[in-house]
Amino acid sequence: QYGRYYLAEVLRLQGRHAEAIRWYEIFLANQDWYVPALSGYGLSLMEVGNMERAEEVFKRCALLDPEHAAHKGHLAWALMDQGRNDEAEIIFKQSLAQDPQDIMTSYNYAVLLARKANFTKAEILYRQILRQEPRHLYALVNLGATLRSLGRIEEARVMLRRALEVNPHDKVAGDLLLSL
Repeated sequence: QYGRYYLAEVLRLQGRHAEAIRWYEIFLANQDWYVPALSGYGLSLMEVGNMERAEEVFKRCALLDPEHAAHKGHLAWALMDQGRNDEAEIIFKQSLAQDPQDIMTSYNYAVLLARKANFTKAEILYRQILRQEPRHLYALVNLGATLRSLGRIEEARVMLRRALEVNPHDKVAGDLLLSL
């Protein structure tokens, strides 16, 4: 039975989400309480754009495993991708109150804050991420964009150059740097 779960995990990690979803569903038909499979299933659902179903799955994960803050972070991410930003913000805050070091949740919450033009708080979160993971490409790029929005152009250039050191081919970082 667990072989189906492991196959689904491998397929998800290979980016073969439609196939992974099929195998997660087969596994979960008899093991719908197994949180690691539910979580992987939810992540694959998000990758194929099925945010409504992912929301349901991550609510179940959070109910079955309330001590694992990342489930709430994933739920908030699914809500954010559905445009339900106020609900997402509440859940992001709950998740980060439970685990302030969760990089993925911090990153997605910073993205939401930047979307809401709350650049000062977004900057704080991006910098917190970079203290934990100095080469986090997306945090570097988004911090650069956030600093540009705050009018701090030289600091933005520094962050974007750091992003290009991590990945010299990053188009977003390159384009943003050229625009400054």
